[in-house]
Amino acid sequence: MTAVTPPANSPANPPPWLVFRYNHFDPLWRRCWDRDFHDAGRRFVSYRAIEELWIHEAIAGSADGVSCFMVECSWALRHYLDRHELTFSPQ
Repeated sequence: MTAVTPPANSPANPPPWLVFRYNHFDPLWRRCWDRDFHDAGRRFVSYRAIEELWIHEAIAGSADGVSCFMVECSWALRHYLDRHELTFSPQ
């Protein structure tokens, strides 16, 4: 019996996917950078909290050593590292 190689890009041999984890946090228009904002009984979470969660999840999602992510603003990353310097350990 002869082995048959499925054609490239067929359902049996799909092409690889490249997924980019990227989020845009613009320091010029960010809302309530350091603290939550409350208005008329509504709570708007600070951008710092949103960025912190996003970076934390991106680091966890990159633990496989193959995935990666990008933080476009060094200012956001610096604030994250200030809060998490003891838990962050580059390899």
